[in-house]
Amino acid sequence: MRGTDAQKIWHFGREQGFAIVSKDTDFRERSFVEGFPPKIIWLDVGNAGTPVIVDLLQRERRRVEAFVIQGVRSLEFIRMKSTSVRAEGFKGSDPLNSETSMCRVPR
Repeated sequence: MRGTDAQKIWHFGREQGFAIVSKDTDFRERSFVEGFPPKIIWLDVGNAGTPVIVDLLQRERRRVEAFVIQGVRSLEFIRMKSTSVRAEGFKGSDPLNSETSMCRVPR
């Protein structure tokens, strides 16, 4: 979704029931102000490329699925540390830009 306006992505995610997955901080910061929907999964992976991110999300699939269906938290951090992955969830109100994708949130 590179090049798409962050506000359009945010509104589309909210209206269509998607969670937004991104390594950009814009959506993360917006989620603090606007809350959810949409839910935000923020990837703290530096300059990692697509294959590394795909592997990370596959390893963290259960955590992502659990986050998407629960109704309390609006922002999930997934951090990559050398060879290990650590994920943290945050409660409260909870948004992105360049490296962004979406996944459907069950209603």
